[in-house]
Amino acid sequence: MAFTITKNKDLENHVDFDISFITSNLKDGEYFADDKKITPRTKNYIIKIPKTSINKLNIALRKEYGSTMTRDSYSIETDTGVELVLKKTGKTTVGSSDGQTTAMQERASLLIIQDGLMNRKRYTSVKDIMTKPIYQKIVEVYPDVNDFWLKGFLAQHKKMNTKFPNAKFDTFNRDGGFMDWYTKHIKSRYNINQKDTLNPADIWMLREEKVIKNRINSASSLTEHNNIMRKLYKERKLCGISLKAVSGVNARFEEVNMKETLPETESYMLDDITMKMSITPEGRLDTTDTVIKISAETKSISFQIRPNSKGFNNLKFESTQKGAGAARLGKAPLSMVKKMLESYGISERDFENKWQMYPGNGQEFEEEQDDYKMMFDAIHGSVTSNIQKDDFIPNVTRSFETTDVANGYITGKLMQIKFVYHLLQLTDKEQGRLLTEMAYASQKIGKMFGPFGKLY
Repeated sequence: MAFTITKNKDLENHVDFDISFITSNLKDGEYFADDKKITPRTKNYIIKIPKTSINKLNIALRKEYGSTMTRDSYSIETDTGVELVLKKTGKTTVGSSDGQTTAMQERASLLIIQDGLMNRKRYTSVKDIMTKPIYQKIVEVYPDVNDFWLKGFLAQHKKMNTKFPNAKFDTFNRDGGFMDWYTKHIKSRYNINQKDTLNPADIWMLREEKVIKNRINSASSLTEHNNIMRKLYKERKLCGISLKAVSGVNARFEEVNMKETLPETESYMLDDITMKMSITPEGRLDTTDTVIKISAETKSISFQIRPNSKGFNNLKFESTQKGAGAARLGKAPLSMVKKMLESYGISERDFENKWQMYPGNGQEFEEEQDDYKMMFDAIHGSVTSNIQKDDFIPNVTRSFETTDVANGYITGKLMQIKFVYHLLQLTDKEQGRLLTEMAYASQKIGKMFGPFGKLY
């Protein structure tokens, strides 16, 4: 047992239950989580909380559960039945990080993958890595590397060696180079401002870059562009790889969007919508999100809907696969969500994902409260809630009198109510189709997305 997980992204990818209570309230480095493998038999999972983080976490505990971490440990029952145990520790925090840390981790992944595929190296253990020149290269790009990440890099290395045994790539790229060229190309040619909207590849493996660019330039449409990208991938001339943290001994690899037609998709149906609206004794909302659960025969997915970040923000729609192999699947591109809603008759006049169009203070809410009360009353019997209909207006009014206002929490909640209201106006079949499309969009699966390999 080693408590080496200190980054929010790593923690979210490691566990198979909702861990947003921690990741939404503590920064990278403000806790130490167990790196043990999560299995169906796992009964509890421990996260150690340094003294410097306890006061910060207690604010969230009081808001979420009405109590605080006053003793050496605090237990929370997760949505999968695993007991989350928070324990005090005398260890100090390891400092904060941001996207720069993710960048360092991805550069380290690139190095060890390149060493295997281009230099034909074969590493057998973390100890083996640490005795070879590759280790110094990894430390140079990722100075804070630890055993958890070295184990993950080793697993990535082994998996890529088996998936691309005869590939003859001559260029491995993350920063600048082809990545910059491709990002600028799709922006100028197809008006796609965010590269990940089309293709979430974190690194590229190339052979004959000049030839590749000429073939990509020859496309006359986005459809043709994606077809060319698929051919280049199959020819092992251009392979984009999406990297996810690997928490176990073995990495998994999946090729996505490799067919010109839409993949055979499972049809999901709506299972449950959880929308909590109770407030703490201080008058603040107990949760800031709405969770929509959908399921098919073999899979279950949970959508978390909440503001994209603290403060006034538009909603994000992020999906997580539940059960075995649980992992965050990604965020559905908002431009696509808008088009999907419109295709099911939900126009911007019905629901607009723009926070400026919603009450931002108590006075503005008072002017529109009858409309929101109507919507909440209409959905109340169809969602899992923890308040009665008559509690709605008093709770929202009180929340607007707290820091929920500045944080954008209550405005975000009103946006969620309006979204759910219009979702539930659809037939059961339409709800399932819409949510299925959103689920696949969050994973960047479909003919509108480019091909890539997912290493996780």
